[in-house]
Amino acid sequence: MNTSKWFTVLLGLATITTMAQTSNTDVSHYKEGVGIISDAEMESIDSTLFSFSARIGYYNEKDSDFVDKSWGSQLELRAALGDTPLDIVLRGHYASVDYDDTELIETAAYPYLNAKVYSAGITEFYNTKKATYGGSIQLQWNFCKTELLNPYISAGIVYDKYEFETDLRYAQRNLMTYKWLSSTWANSGYGRIEEDDDGTAFVGRVGIEFYPDPFYARLEAAYLTELYEDDAQAELSAVVGAKVTDNFRIDLSGTYFTEWKEYYICAGFSILL
Repeated sequence: MNTSKWFTVLLGLATITTMAQTSNTDVSHYKEGVGIISDAEMESIDSTLFSFSARIGYYNEKDSDFVDKSWGSQLELRAALGDTPLDIVLRGHYASVDYDDTELIETAAYPYLNAKVYSAGITEFYNTKKATYGGSIQLQWNFCKTELLNPYISAGIVYDKYEFETDLRYAQRNLMTYKWLSSTWANSGYGRIEEDDDGTAFVGRVGIEFYPDPFYARLEAAYLTELYEDDAQAELSAVVGAKVTDNFRIDLSGTYFTEWKEYYICAGFSILL
């Protein structure tokens, strides 16, 4: 075979090799129903090894008629464990509630020896506040960590503490009767009630993340075991966001606890590194 024929054969092989490499590159970035993911999008997903999120906003108790004002905040730190599908996830929360001043009126009638006692009293509660705070540590397994759609599961421990305080003043008037005799007396005073409690529980989560650059979305459901002697409950949450830069995203989130009937609606930011 002469030189020109050898050159023709080598040129043909080089062309076929180049076409095969191009085809393989396209297929590796293809997801059914989405189309070809750009190298920039893949690099954006792959390069997020650490993230920090901070959000603040509205907190409330669904069944409370006495909330005056309230607010809540949430923090989240997430770090990848090298090239593994695992992440360490730390989350924190804080909520503060101020309640309206309220009155409790009580009446009672009961026998005492051969007499009868009638009692009426009023208790006023004011400066009533509650704070709750805590956090969790979880190990998260990502099924498609570097893909556009990433389902995941996680498990860990959650800690929570609440503090409650209120001032009160009370007044009570009593009447005791025996046949045609009667006697009355009254008492009043001031007081303060302070309570606090804390507890830990197991938490297991399932969720899914979606990265249609520059947007982000996350849906999540969690199971919490008994805490504060309450029944086990579910925690439902969602986060949506949009990137301002490659390393900064604005977020909106919502969280609801089914047993406590408490919810957060917060806005904030995430730093992606």
